[in-house]
Amino acid sequence: LMDALDGNSVVVVDLKWPNFQGFPRFLPLLETTGHRIELFLPYEPGTKKLPLLRDASDPLVAMEIAEGIIPVDQRATAMTYYKDQERAILATLIRLEATIGAGSMGRLVRLLKQGPKAVKEFVDELGDQRAKEEMGFFYELTPNQQTGLVAGLVGKLQPFDDPRLERATSRGLPHEEIDVAEVARTPTFLYIGIPQDQLMEGVGQVFLQMVVRYINRTLLREARHHGGRCPVPVIIYMDEWANLGYLPGMDVMLATVRERRIAYILTLQNLNQGIKDYGEAEFKAIVNNLNHWVLFPQAVSLDDRKYIAEFLGETTAYEKTVAHGWKGVVPIFDPRLQVAEKEVARLLLSPVEMNSFGEGEALVLGPRLYPLRTWLPRLDEPTIGGYRNPLYAYGKHLQKLRESPDEVIAAVERHLLPQEEGSEGVPHVPEVRFRDWVKAVVDGEYPVRLFRDPKTLALTKVHVDREALPEPLATPAFLHEWRRNGWARFEKNDKAIAITLKGLEVLSAEEKLRLEKLGLAWRMAEWAKENQRVIAGLGEEVTTPMAYFEKAALVVPEMALKDIFGEELPRVRELLQPQRTRRKGVESVKLPAVVEYLWDSKVPQPEEDKSAGDGKGKGKERSKGSSSGGSPVDWLFE
Repeated sequence: LMDALDGNSVVVVDLKWPNFQGFPRFLPLLETTGHRIELFLPYEPGTKKLPLLRDASDPLVAMEIAEGIIPVDQRATAMTYYKDQERAILATLIRLEATIGAGSMGRLVRLLKQGPKAVKEFVDELGDQRAKEEMGFFYELTPNQQTGLVAGLVGKLQPFDDPRLERATSRGLPHEEIDVAEVARTPTFLYIGIPQDQLMEGVGQVFLQMVVRYINRTLLREARHHGGRCPVPVIIYMDEWANLGYLPGMDVMLATVRERRIAYILTLQNLNQGIKDYGEAEFKAIVNNLNHWVLFPQAVSLDDRKYIAEFLGETTAYEKTVAHGWKGVVPIFDPRLQVAEKEVARLLLSPVEMNSFGEGEALVLGPRLYPLRTWLPRLDEPTIGGYRNPLYAYGKHLQKLRESPDEVIAAVERHLLPQEEGSEGVPHVPEVRFRDWVKAVVDGEYPVRLFRDPKTLALTKVHVDREALPEPLATPAFLHEWRRNGWARFEKNDKAIAITLKGLEVLSAEEKLRLEKLGLAWRMAEWAKENQRVIAGLGEEVTTPMAYFEKAALVVPEMALKDIFGEELPRVRELLQPQRTRRKGVESVKLPAVVEYLWDSKVPQPEEDKSAGDGKGKGKERSKGSSSGGSPVDWLFE
């Protein structure tokens, strides 16, 4: 808050999104200070883009990105040779994608998943002589070695095999991208919000490391364009720094960015978190490059207190010794008193003395600054230690925002989607966000259940199965807003998200139709799964089949339709248009069936034997509108 009030740019990396009681509370306040507001929420629909490969057509930048993903070993190990090979391949592919592609890491993952042959064909078709020279060693490896290297790269780039992340980190139109360089020129609040569950140990941290390095690289380049210093000071807050994982070259970076008017604020709960990621030697190098420390001794562990005491060093103290004696036999006649003083060394602040620190009392260390013991109040505390809090007025306002998250949500939505020229505000942003979420559910083909009016068969409610949804779709960040508008709410002991009648009214006719088709598809898929043993063409041979899966269609007796769909049968006839046919003298209907059941355990036929509509293979090719991978409702998107 103080940095923003002083006119500095602030960048916050927050792993607690979508917690609206944290950093997002500052948005309504910072809107009044004249700051540019930029939000990067990569797992949310509608976020602006942060093109991580924008400058990677430069071989040096491409190698820097590759080194961030596969760090250079400071000490050679048995794996160093293989890591060097992986890094060289990755740097070349990154440079090529940044030069001729959309700057998409997701595209690289899909290429690598196709295997070594596809990688070599990709390089050969481009005709880039430099790339061929850089990849020359790869061609000389054995097939097993090539497969191992490619598989290792797929594992390291796994986070980008996510359409949300690919969309948020690829290049886009100018108004779709966050201009990080502008952060160094204009006071800006850049908030990067990422759910903690998306940063599983090691894998998801690669993405966050790339974000931090991209921001740092862009700011340093902007500083070079302005005589070596950013026109506006930039403060980068890295909350729970250890959760970001290992950032190569952190000690060198901290030593150099300070002169560019770029500051890093690192927070740790304990020092062992840093030692775990960086090792003791490198972590000490990082710590020694920090300009100021703010310590709360009362809240740290005993091990950390010992380290702090050792770091503070010793001070000089006078030690007085007193000796009593006498001369003669009787002490009272000739007493003697001997007092001696000498200088001794003692700890400036011992671990036991740290117990005297109260809550909110801190120890501040810095260059040319004697260790300072002071009070640091919370924003919402009017006084502490007998001193008035100068920021209490702001803290009081922020406390009100904590109790009314709707205002914070509205502020977030105002800055997520770029406003069209000439538009007066963005009054329909909540509706757009809600429709984007429904579209993600339908595109992902996640299980839904339909509820209807028994008389008119009109949809009254739709349940979306939360247990089948990935985060953050399972816990939408703006559910508070939708619930307040009456569009959606949790039901079934929070196991389902209910789209209410008012929520259905927000959707277009086409969106409601797709949602209804999805519900009918899951009703049929569930019936087929329960009755798999009597459906021919799904697995083992069935002696007395009741239904048939053939030519990308499910043939069922006409009388069974009522059992499958019940009261929804009229809508099935209207939307799915089943064709009448006969099987073994039984009147039947042919429905556009699932292309590939999730529970289908058949061994697929060779690729050349498959043809469109062939029931022995996977049937029709999946349409472009559907998501990748097999699903029980592929046929909806043909």
